[in-house]
Amino acid sequence: MLKTYLGSKSLSWKHEDEYRLIFEGKGFFDIDYRAITGIYFGYRMHENEVDFIMDKLKGRGLSYYKMELINKSYKFKPERIADKYADAPQYIANSLDYDIDELLMTASMLGEEAYSYKDKLIQALEIVKHEPLIKKIYIATVSMESGEPLFIIWAYTKSGIPASKEFNFKLNEKGEVYRVK
Repeated sequence: MLKTYLGSKSLSWKHEDEYRLIFEGKGFFDIDYRAITGIYFGYRMHENEVDFIMDKLKGRGLSYYKMELINKSYKFKPERIADKYADAPQYIANSLDYDIDELLMTASMLGEEAYSYKDKLIQALEIVKHEPLIKKIYIATVSMESGEPLFIIWAYTKSGIPASKEFNFKLNEKGEVYRVK
């Protein structure tokens, strides 16, 4: 009953299109930082508190709002406010090291055609190494089953739930690496 009560909203707040997550236990837990797209600051929040939060979250491309009182009412409306750190470098959640020679099979084992895409596999690895919540890349290979290269990368996750994650990449018409899974 408590989960139903806490996880439900009054219909008057439906416009917020909010999701609520309720977890068993207590303490910190990992979430993908990209799941947060905006921050709403309360009406009475002090400017130094807003600045502190923006500073800690800089470089993530978030939208910020300050709740403002609607004149002659008890209602609030969000007003978009500028990100004080909009020019900060992009946030990087992770930067794993990897050894391509340890991860990739030799040309004789993988096949010459698949091995010829080694540079494109490295481009895919450079994307994966910055993924949040992973701790080690342990497999990187090129599959030619469909006649086109499919770059498959496996990594262990930090939380262990799930224990590992698969990343798949292909090449577009221009020969650029893009993620498909």
